[in-house]
Amino acid sequence: MVMGKAARPQETLFGHPVGLYTLFFAEMWERFSYYGMRALLVFYMIKGFLGMNDGRAYAVYGAYTALVYATPFVGGMLADRLLGARRAVVWGGLLMAAGHATMTVEREWAFYAALALLICGNGFFKPNISAIVGQLYAKEDPRRDGGFTLFYMGINLGAALAPLVCGYVGETYGWHYGFGLATLGMLTGVAVFVAPVRITQVLILGGAFGTSGSLLFLYNSPYQLAVNAFVATALAAAAVIAVIALGRGGLPAGAGRPPTAASGRSLAPVGAGVIVALPLAALCVQHSAIAGVALAVFGGGALAYLLFEAVRSPRVERDRLFVALVLMFFSMLFWAFFEQAGSSINNFTDRNVDRAIGAAGLIPASTFQAANPVFILLFGLAFTALWAWLAARRAEPSTPVKFALGLFQLGLGFGALWLGAERADASGMVSASWLLLGYLLHTTGELCVSPVGLSMVTRLSPARIVSTVMGGWFLATAFSQYLAGLIAQLTGVKSEEGAAQVVPEPSATLHLYGDVFGQIAISAVVAALVCFALSPLLVRWMHPEAED
Repeated sequence: MVMGKAARPQETLFGHPVGLYTLFFAEMWERFSYYGMRALLVFYMIKGFLGMNDGRAYAVYGAYTALVYATPFVGGMLADRLLGARRAVVWGGLLMAAGHATMTVEREWAFYAALALLICGNGFFKPNISAIVGQLYAKEDPRRDGGFTLFYMGINLGAALAPLVCGYVGETYGWHYGFGLATLGMLTGVAVFVAPVRITQVLILGGAFGTSGSLLFLYNSPYQLAVNAFVATALAAAAVIAVIALGRGGLPAGAGRPPTAASGRSLAPVGAGVIVALPLAALCVQHSAIAGVALAVFGGGALAYLLFEAVRSPRVERDRLFVALVLMFFSMLFWAFFEQAGSSINNFTDRNVDRAIGAAGLIPASTFQAANPVFILLFGLAFTALWAWLAARRAEPSTPVKFALGLFQLGLGFGALWLGAERADASGMVSASWLLLGYLLHTTGELCVSPVGLSMVTRLSPARIVSTVMGGWFLATAFSQYLAGLIAQLTGVKSEEGAAQVVPEPSATLHLYGDVFGQIAISAVVAALVCFALSPLLVRWMHPEAED
């Protein structure tokens, strides 16, 4: 059995390699920075100095998030062939920190430059830190899915912190304070990844307890305080666990090292490529139609490359790559619907959800984006335990069946949002309980798709191209982000070109959102049924009986 590059006997904590906990915190702070900006981005474009209307803001948001997930394909290839995953993560983190910092400059050119830096930085960071997680486990290690779910909880701890800290501060005290906090989060993530063990332990504890303390002051109601206290406790507990893991050795020195064939080769062409890519990325975000064409060309080339690799591979590798490609398609559908959270659902929350809490006033709309990651923190370990319990009884659903279950639950979540719109009060306001039920069902669906998908990619990919295939996984997500932007535009409030947008009364926007959410619900359920029907064939192509 072939193990990952860094997979060898390692110290463990709670049954998993101790290096997992270092990666957990590096990714947590990176997601804090990304979702901190995501919580504010649409509101900033509409309500901030740019003064965009809904349609324009959704188009920029869709192009930006699409390119954020497209560039990991290139970043994965560069890591596989030249940089190594570890160095790529550092490059990406520094570029993203520069992007968040540039967002604090209130100029249109700075806005698009910031998005370009974030796009390029994420291309280096995102696929490669996930690939390093995969290297900690043997190909058929039964702990792999559980390890990726724990890693995914780190992603969502950062995603939960982001709207509670960056979103609250940005909406309450000023956009640029929120973006500044995202910058600090990204720099902390890079430092955690590269610093010596003792410094890393200090950074983890200092950052965690400082952020946990701030959560006890950033609230408008007792309900917010309860959520903040839960997330603060989770952050503090995770920090203590990570410090213990680092004391046992942390991330292996060889994890994510450059390929041997790249030894001594100059990295200058990669740097030059980044310099060329930045203005191109800014142009694509500014003109979303160009982004759509670029994505189609780029995606077609990437698909052709992966098909070429599949055709020239031995039968087992070929069949497994085909499974990965099919599940990437269903993943694309899942995220195209799910990612309404940052656009149409965000504005639905702002305009049509009753956020008043007695005399405390309104809960900021961006704060509700914490619901999904908080639910993941609550249920992530339960899903890990469930998969392990079922596996021990030879009853664990296959990966394709898990994908079908995820799509079905996503459809139910949008059904809850539609039903909430149908039961709104006379003024067009919807109870927040319907929104939270929708987020809950989206979350249980996500736990059947996303961490399982990351594990699937590292398990089914040939070792020589694992980061490239991981980049392909995120490229499928890029298509879904672009589609998500197009879907969101169906809910956009219309206004004259160049005129200030006037948002109608809630009763006028209610069914604009509700009708689209109902159509998404039906589409997601149909996709789930198709995926379930294909699952026996896909399981055969996975060749679970074959030795690696």
